[in-house]
Amino acid sequence: MGKAVVLSPTPEQRTNITDAEPLLGEVDPDTFIADKAYDAGPLIEKFEEWGITPVIPSKKH
Repeated sequence: MGKAVVLSPTPEQRTNITDAEPLLGEVDPDTFIADKAYDAGPLIEKFEEWGITPVIPSKKH
């Protein structure tokens, strides 16, 4: 399993997903592993454009 290469603590009232895209500009990952809070279409599409494989469980709908 990989190691975290970038961390960005956020205040409790702010969603972490807002920091995902800017943080990826600091590294060049092959894979993005996250919890279901990151299961958002536009973010996943951006990963795929950049050649990053998202490993994110789907939200229950």
